[in-house]
Amino acid sequence: SVPLKDKDGRDTTFKLYGGYRFDERFSLEAGYARLGTLGATAGLAGGDVRQEGRGQSLYAVGAARLLMNGPFALSGRLGIARNKVSGSNLLSAADSLQGSRTSAVWGLGAEYKLSDKLSLTADYDNYGKLSDRVKASSFTVGLRSSF
Repeated sequence: SVPLKDKDGRDTTFKLYGGYRFDERFSLEAGYARLGTLGATAGLAGGDVRQEGRGQSLYAVGAARLLMNGPFALSGRLGIARNKVSGSNLLSAADSLQGSRTSAVWGLGAEYKLSDKLSLTADYDNYGKLSDRVKASSFTVGLRSSF
């Protein structure tokens, strides 16, 4: 295996999901997350080779909420994700960033209820391995609409 150097993977994450809330404490969610671009340089005898990729995840989780005083709630999520890295590669398959994996996904979040139908959210999600050589996690801030 070729050692990687100059790894980078900070980018904007986009997450779209939906679900069903059984009550104020438990829900099921499924979604898609585009985890941005990533890259790494591998040092070879003939020089450095740069690989780049895009991470994505399809996931399903069970979520539990802890209602706090007032409009605040904390949440935890646990489930499964089908992850993938696609992009350019000039290295052997064993050294590639590309590939796909099924991994456990987990997350923690906070919610501030603006109204009965709208909340501000802040979430940390760990998607596990996207491929044999790539792991991903994200921090997102968003709006949640309920109907």
